[in-house]
Amino acid sequence: VYADLMASAIAEISPETRRLIIVPDGFLHLLPFALLREPESGRHLADRFEIHIVPSAMVWLDWKRTTPPPRTGSQTLVLANPRISPGGESSFARGEAPPIYELGELPFAEREGRRVLRHVGGQGRLEAGERASEQFLKRVDLGTFNIAHFAAHAISDPTHPGRSAILLAPGADDEDGLLRPPEIARLQGLDGKFVVLAACDTAVGNVLRGEGALSLGRAFFEAGARSVLASLWRLDDRLATEFFDDFYGRLRLGVSVGRAFTETQREWSDAGRPASVWGGLVLLGDGDFVPLPGG
Repeated sequence: VYADLMASAIAEISPETRRLIIVPDGFLHLLPFALLREPESGRHLADRFEIHIVPSAMVWLDWKRTTPPPRTGSQTLVLANPRISPGGESSFARGEAPPIYELGELPFAEREGRRVLRHVGGQGRLEAGERASEQFLKRVDLGTFNIAHFAAHAISDPTHPGRSAILLAPGADDEDGLLRPPEIARLQGLDGKFVVLAACDTAVGNVLRGEGALSLGRAFFEAGARSVLASLWRLDDRLATEFFDDFYGRLRLGVSVGRAFTETQREWSDAGRPASVWGGLVLLGDGDFVPLPGG
């Protein structure tokens, strides 16, 4: 795959080039570019390049010509381990096939949330269990946060994208706890923000010609997000907590989301950590965005 897609293009660029802006087409939206290997060296593409996946060249150019909207706050919002059913055994993947009532608690997700807040100096809010609700998310002022982090179950329905959802606690009788793409797109206060979808299959969906993957991540762009970190497949609960602990440890230094993400990927690759974790996560949108300027 590397030889077919990348070899000729990379042969033409400068050896000093360290960043690739990739605009995929069709099913290439579902390809983990970071895991492609150079045949000669055996190195992953992520070992050499910082990889940003963008929806179109025009959108990327518009980001480069404009500055993000002024940030009204510096906090981080974390929704972790929402209570989606009264019972069920603990789950070890953050999203599985329905029925939803069989999905249990995520024992490491709340720990992940506490670590995220620690990395950002306690400047944030963690809602877990019953408090991590759809009602809360729709009522809270998202404009006061720079980062929104979801450590939860998610389900993807490629046949009917509108049925895909992030699973939250309902929080009210008139909510079902299924945060679907149309509801995500209507969220207010996400303009120019960074969203982390630490859940399964949040970067995949039905692929439409000229549109790309109708994923949960895409819905957050419709709501105004500048960058989204999402997954191409199942995400192991324990390993996800460890990965995002390392990621936020770098992001807290005031670097771009692209740099923090790539350095974390390389550390995991060099240490022989599971590629199913670091290779299945993708950075969508403006990888040059710095959500915590000054650290």
